[in-house]
Amino acid sequence: MKTNILIVDDDYVAREALIRLINEGIHFKVCAGAENTAQALNAIEEQQVDLAIVNIFLEDTGYAELTKEIKRRRPNLPILTIPTREFLD
Repeated sequence: MKTNILIVDDDYVAREALIRLINEGIHFKVCAGAENTAQALNAIEEQQVDLAIVNIFLEDTGYAELTKEIKRRRPNLPILTIPTREFLD
């Protein structure tokens, strides 16, 4: 059984690169990609998300507000915050 991952990044190129990278593995599957807070919150309500990966440079509400809201809605959902600009360079 693969771990379902939500990728949240407002940078299209970084988001798509991370999705491709993760989907190449045998243990993980990206179940949703989101470019903003609204899409991310919608995804955690509609998808079976096991892990959220959030860009710390998210601009619409910021990663801190998004992670706080995710934890309010899904307290047991693990969240990994990464600086995708630096991670993918």
